[in-house]
Amino acid sequence: MTLTPDYSQWQQRDELDLLHIDAPFGQALIARQGAQLLQYQAHGQSPMLWLSPLSRFQRGKAIRGGIPLCWPWFGAHPNDSSLPQHGIARQLDWTLQQAEVTPQGASLHWQLQDSDASRALWPHPFRLELHMQLGTTLRLTLTMHNLDDRPLTTSHALHSYFPVPQVAQATVDGLDGCSFYSKPDQQSGQQQGPVTIDSLLDRVYLNAPDTLTLHRPGLPALQLRSAGLHSAIVWNPGPGAEPHIPDVGPHWSQMLCVENGNALDNSLTLPIGGSHQLRLEIAEQSVAC
Repeated sequence: MTLTPDYSQWQQRDELDLLHIDAPFGQALIARQGAQLLQYQAHGQSPMLWLSPLSRFQRGKAIRGGIPLCWPWFGAHPNDSSLPQHGIARQLDWTLQQAEVTPQGASLHWQLQDSDASRALWPHPFRLELHMQLGTTLRLTLTMHNLDDRPLTTSHALHSYFPVPQVAQATVDGLDGCSFYSKPDQQSGQQQGPVTIDSLLDRVYLNAPDTLTLHRPGLPALQLRSAGLHSAIVWNPGPGAEPHIPDVGPHWSQMLCVENGNALDNSLTLPIGGSHQLRLEIAEQSVAC
């Protein structure tokens, strides 16, 4: 492991351990809990991720922003509403197995193995490996391993939060013609043209393409390229967020979630001893739009 004090240091914020990286290539903030990348800004670029100014840094509680990993279920548990929303991976401490931070970039290998804490919520043996590569682009590679003696079905997502000057002016390209399920009204539909946001929006798009583009007037567009991820989720809580999502509150118009995952009909079954690898790369486009 190569974490030099010149470029990186561990910090404590409230109840959580955070790794702060400040190097010539850029800056990043990562929570040990969930191996969650909270902030990232490459040198000469805009901040890539949105972290709510109202985020809580409490053990076992979700952090609002960055890229949480939703696993092994996306959304509410299908059979037990008392279990954590979006699974267990984002609420447990991961182990930093290997790390290298240089002036040109960073490579961080995180691992989560089943434990007493995980089995109390999801009684299955597993191993997750998350490789973060930070440079002019951001790349996340997640490998999931089924160590159980039975097949395991999971739904999951990289729940990316992005900053937008005004969400009503943002658009998402690449989903035209895709079927979607709208959670608020429990209706299915088909996307026509780019996705726009004018109120609460919470849609799961099925069989989504590998490349999506988030256009943000006033900021450079972001291109999301994925592999092994067949769903896209677009979410903004709208102006009614403040009462029921206090860690978003009045800041709802400054963020948009464009997530890549495998959800609903795209859920994934891992055979006994099987594994699945997925990848997400996010890059800032050079021309603002």
